Amino acid sequence: MADVNSPETAARYISLFQKYFCIPADSVGGFKKGSPFNLIGWQFNLSWKLFGTLRANGTRQFRKVFIFIPKKNGKSPFFAACSVIFCAFDGDSEALVVNVSNDREQAGNMYEPILYAVENHPILSKKRWKAFKSAHKIEYWNPKNGHHGVILRATGDANFKQGKGPSSVMLDEIEEMKGEKGRALFNTHTKFNQGARRNPIIMMAATADSYEEGSVVNDMIRIGKEATADPDRHPAFLPCMYFPTPEQEDLLKKKIWPGDDLILAVNPAIGEILDLDREKEELREAFESPTLSDWLQALCRRFNVFVNAISVWMPAEIWNACDSTRIDLEAMAGRECFVGIDLGGVEDPSAVCWLFLPETEGENVKAIVKTYLPAGRIAIHSKQVAAEKGKPVRREDALYTQWRDDGWLTETPGKVLDVAFIIRDIAEMGEKVTVLLYAYDPYAALLMMRTLDEQYGITNVIAIQNTPKYFNEVLRRVMELAIRGEISQEGNPVLAWCMQNLTIIKDANGHAKPYKGEKNRANRNDAAIAFLTAWAAWMAENDPWAGSSGEDLGKKDD
Repeated sequence: MADVNSPETAARYISLFQKYFCIPADSVGGFKKGSPFNLIGWQFNLSWKLFGTLRANGTRQFRKVFIFIPKKNGKSPFFAACSVIFCAFDGDSEALVVNVSNDREQAGNMYEPILYAVENHPILSKKRWKAFKSAHKIEYWNPKNGHHGVILRATGDANFKQGKGPSSVMLDEIEEMKGEKGRALFNTHTKFNQGARRNPIIMMAATADSYEEGSVVNDMIRIGKEATADPDRHPAFLPCMYFPTPEQEDLLKKKIWPGDDLILAVNPAIGEILDLDREKEELREAFESPTLSDWLQALCRRFNVFVNAISVWMPAEIWNACDSTRIDLEAMAGRECFVGIDLGGVEDPSAVCWLFLPETEGENVKAIVKTYLPAGRIAIHSKQVAAEKGKPVRREDALYTQWRDDGWLTETPGKVLDVAFIIRDIAEMGEKVTVLLYAYDPYAALLMMRTLDEQYGITNVIAIQNTPKYFNEVLRRVMELAIRGEISQEGNPVLAWCMQNLTIIKDANGHAKPYKGEKNRANRNDAAIAFLTAWAAWMAENDPWAGSSGEDLGKKDD
């Protein structure tokens, strides 16, 4: 047990967990529904140090807690119990506890046990607590001392305005907070918003997933390791991390069966809420499965090992073997198609794909892809400019000029992206064919789609978010047809180049999506993304889950 300077305070807080919280049986295995919440070993040790280590002014030394632990070891119900403690029993007369997760499903893992406790606990269910389910809010009142507390649920797929800075922020499964959107969600709830609070706390929890350079969870792991090695370097940061050594991780990735010691070392709940024999049985099934993704999932969820799931997707020999015959636009008049739009940055390429469906047996899927780049950017990439600066011509710079001259790259006026030019192009082409759906990434092209609606009356649009649930099947289907040679791609060199640059990333379940990491001139994939987005619209139109309310599946606009 860690040394603390106020064991009485630690003991008082620990007693609150059992006295004021209960959980459903399916939240922590083995406990009867409604039973008191008894801290298991790792939770007790963490709580002892968190609540028992105080500053000279009586406030907690640790302002940030990071828990890095495999699945099913009890982190989400522990967070739920902490939420109740921080809301009602932490000495803040106007406590605000914000529970943050990447999406609604994850948020429910923490919020639902709180709701259950408030409605069923013999003490909490009294008049002092009230749940406002539609607002995802729970409030607490204590008429004796005038204390008032609020627990709010916040997710990355909904707008959130927190108003007054929270006293406590609970961020669960931060490994899911990826990319710019995930970083923005994390920063919104952790940066400069607790300054007025006397005893603020930010608690974060994660389990390993697919590796992503520069992600939020990687930052926290780095800080956690530094704080473990030298506590004085991060005196307000309390890590609680369970993961294998580099040598053990190497053996696991080589698929060498782990011993009981390693399984127990990284899963501290075994023997308390988890059964070793059952865990070994499930691991053995994954270990012997012919599907590699089953073992990769076990590495992430049961051993806290990140998997490097970024890989090149389409082999050049497969794509180049597809039909390269130029498509006669006049012959396509009136044909049904789906449109995919990938809008780039102000100085970057943008692309639009027109995907035509087969009308007769044996006919290929036909793709016409137009790529746009500002004229000023093409000029900058030219041989003449390079010669004037005395610099060698980059291969991709020469390609831009060549593709423009050959008619594969369309110049837009000016030095920055001319969205109006692309909109007119889309509308003019749309008059010649029958577009069933226009698909776009809501992160980048929302304003463009509104303009298409307002100026051209185009309303048959669908927002396609870049998630494995949506693109996993798209990637599989496209690869299947490409291997069979059933795609006509005109021999478009821009599209071929983007296809070779396209990488995919897989989650712990082996489900894939296009990887939109840092881009530079040498690894553009805009045309490929537009092509896949059009395909996603086609599948959304024909699949039973199309247009569902699921945030990760895509949502047809009204």
